[in-house]
Amino acid sequence: MNNLSKDEEKAIQYWTSPSKNRLYREIKKACKNKYSNASHDVKQIYIDCFNSLENLFIKYEDNTAPYKVIYRADIIENKDNKKLLDDELFAQFCDNHRKGKIFKFDDMICSFSSCKNQANKILTQNDKYRSKKTPKVLFILEKRISKYLYIADYSQLPEEKEILSFGRKSFKIVGQEVFENNYVEFSIIEIEKRGYPR
Repeated sequence: MNNLSKDEEKAIQYWTSPSKNRLYREIKKACKNKYSNASHDVKQIYIDCFNSLENLFIKYEDNTAPYKVIYRADIIENKDNKKLLDDELFAQFCDNHRKGKIFKFDDMICSFSSCKNQANKILTQNDKYRSKKTPKVLFILEKRISKYLYIADYSQLPEEKEILSFGRKSFKIVGQEVFENNYVEFSIIEIEKRGYPR
């Protein structure tokens, strides 16, 4: 990715701003408005940023070949109305994500890292992280077939070694390893080429 436009650079800056600013969440809302029939109140600047990020996947070729494996860390959230303790929520998530399961990430636009340690470090900086017992997951993407973009060279936080993903992609869990303190690692592969939405 060379010679980015000013708007594209600004979009990456907004997307990669420190998590305390939460600007990326506004960009995700713009994405959901466009592709998930949501009706979030989003300022025009975030709509423009989303459009610029989407445009990256049209203009540029995948530049992630040097990174054979990439990582995405997430806080496991309670999406049901049931009241669950952290241990119960973690056990339920692991049971629902067994080896062989096919799934898609909730967000159409999301970030990975080329560095496992950075992915886990970013996780602990998430405002949803409460303690070491907070349920958490690390996805280890071992095979990908669609386009990904390494954006760290333009990031506000280049040390995070961020890789951007966009589109409704399907993944299969090929391995699961559970650790103490409600932490699990899933090895996954991308199984279906969807590309980006038209």
